Amino acid sequence: MQNARQNFYLDISGLMLPVSNKSLYPLKFQDKPRLTYSGSFFYSIEINGSFYKLPQASNIKKWTTEVPDNFRFTYKLWRDITHNKQLLFKFEDVDRFMLVIEASGDKKGSLFIQFPGSNDVSNIRQLEKLLVNIKDTRLSDGGI
Repeated sequence: MQNARQNFYLDISGLMLPVSNKSLYPLKFQDKPRLTYSGSFFYSIEINGSFYKLPQASNIKKWTTEVPDNFRFTYKLWRDITHNKQLLFKFEDVDRFMLVIEASGDKKGSLFIQFPGSNDVSNIRQLEKLLVNIKDTRLSDGGI
């Protein structure tokens, strides 16, 4: 029987550590990025910034080197996809987003999709199209 804990990831939204002065970090983390320190006690992080701006694949690739092997990144879907009137998004934007987050390789965790409060059941067909587009993107491997 598979251990349920293997699929459970506790994460934080963004990288806000209670200690901003790195001189107060444990010695082995004082010369490391904050993400490395965070990765020493969390197994995942939500990349909230991907909601506002599409991150660069090179930055994502760098982040993957700063965390343990069992660490996962949760990406918040870009608002240019989710926050259009009547949920009218561009299919190429979804593909572009998925291509960029693919840079996290096997550290790609969940996809967090946030909609505006004005979104309602009248947009159900567009929501279905979005979910199918995400599922069918050439990069989707079932991990997201």
